[in-house]
Amino acid sequence: MDRQGYRPAKKSLSRPPAAGVRAGYAPSSSSRSRTKTADKAAGSKAPPHARPPYPSYAGVPPSAGRRPKKKAGWLIYPFALLLIAGLSLAGYYYHISSLVTPYDNTFCHGVYIDGIDMGGLTGPEGVNIVQNHAANRQQAWSVQLTFRGQNVAVLTSEMLGMEIRINEILSEAWTLGHQGNMFERKAAQDALRADNRHFYTAIPDATNTAVIDSILLDIRTSVYKEAVDARIVSFDAAAEEPFVYQQEVTGRMLDPQPIKERIFEMISVMESGEIEIVPTQIPPSITVADLRAQTSLRATAITEISKQSTENRTNNIRVAFESISGTQIKPGGRFSFNGIVGVRDKKRFYEAIEYANGTEQMGYGGGVCQASTTIYLAALKAGLEIVKREPHSDSVSYTVYGQDATVSSVKGHEIDFQFKNNTAGMLYICSAVQPDPKNKNQYICRVRIYGQEMDGVSYKLDSQTIQKLSIPSEPLLEKDTDRAYVTYTDEKKLKSRGKEGYVVDTYLCTIINNVETSRKLITHDTYPAKPDRYWVGTLRR
Repeated sequence: MDRQGYRPAKKSLSRPPAAGVRAGYAPSSSSRSRTKTADKAAGSKAPPHARPPYPSYAGVPPSAGRRPKKKAGWLIYPFALLLIAGLSLAGYYYHISSLVTPYDNTFCHGVYIDGIDMGGLTGPEGVNIVQNHAANRQQAWSVQLTFRGQNVAVLTSEMLGMEIRINEILSEAWTLGHQGNMFERKAAQDALRADNRHFYTAIPDATNTAVIDSILLDIRTSVYKEAVDARIVSFDAAAEEPFVYQQEVTGRMLDPQPIKERIFEMISVMESGEIEIVPTQIPPSITVADLRAQTSLRATAITEISKQSTENRTNNIRVAFESISGTQIKPGGRFSFNGIVGVRDKKRFYEAIEYANGTEQMGYGGGVCQASTTIYLAALKAGLEIVKREPHSDSVSYTVYGQDATVSSVKGHEIDFQFKNNTAGMLYICSAVQPDPKNKNQYICRVRIYGQEMDGVSYKLDSQTIQKLSIPSEPLLEKDTDRAYVTYTDEKKLKSRGKEGYVVDTYLCTIINNVETSRKLITHDTYPAKPDRYWVGTLRR
């Protein structure tokens, strides 16, 4: 059966091409003219059914040279495509409509009010549920403010005059997924499912914060504490732990803004609960640890007081140390032994043997050179800058050559010992005569210097004799005017044997973490040789 609108083509009456004639050949125009003339000359007219439909030539197909007719079937394909597209579009629209129209009278899924899933609820259902829920939440809502586990304030909706706007929120929530054409609504509903929208009926009045501000101001005032710096309460140079510190106090303050923001956040979602007040700490500028670092023991020096030392000599050392102990030196300041101890006279000091002009003799303050020497050793070990220092003219019993410091307050023959505080902090000096821990029947001189921590650095002294000086051959004669030992000029008596002299170099060695890193020559001292000394008489026989 033929398709509607379609007609089969008539059968061709042309003969097949003669053998040897190329298919598709068409006669020229001159050939066609000759054929027509021949037909007229024949004078006869063949019947329509007997006449060939097309001129016929030997070996030429009757259809050659004629253009075939177009078929009418090509028009059906565009119409078919349009029909299919229309049907598909109609089906897609129907599908979208079936997904969107169920929400024509209900809230869309993905919409929440006060935590309630409104999806699928009709308008009246939503109003009823939200109203009941909002009223209950408003009555039950409260926020407790606590500090260190204690309640300091309670906020309620009644105190804050909280406003509940149900109709406005419901209207805004209803619009989601209900606006625009079918496709826009579908896109909005898909977006809601992917990213839910939350609405809250409790609307805090951000412009009326007087109640909250007043409560937070009271809490801020009660929480505030001023920071207090640590300080040195006392410096007792005689104590083994000379410093007493006042402990620092960490202050605190409250920034109410974060708490205020948290309260409004809880109000907006009607969330009850507790807010812990956490103040900001105010650190002190100075701590006890800072003070300890500035009052660290930098060095200790000890010299032994000889058993042969007289009581007067030992007391002279005590008097000098009592003047020095407790001395504080500012950064850049100088320590002067004579400036602190003062003139050695009979008002304060005792008479004892002392070195003077290369000889031993009685004088007030004899023995204080052991005090100056002990301080000198402590200052070197503390890494301080020595400004003035002179060695003795002879050896002393309490230290080695190259590590002594003599002093004198005799007018015209003053010798001072000085050092400078070359650190960035204060220096504190403790000095005393104490019983020897190893021998209770003997005393020691002990000097401690406190100041900035030395961070693993320490110093030690290394004295080396580089030359010996021979005893002079010519003896030294002293007149015995008191005739205690000899009387006549031709008499003499040995007062003291001569001694060799020494040239000594002393190095200050720097130790860092128990490793010697450097050594520096700090003194080059000469201790003269001593000749034999004799008493001679003053009278002639």
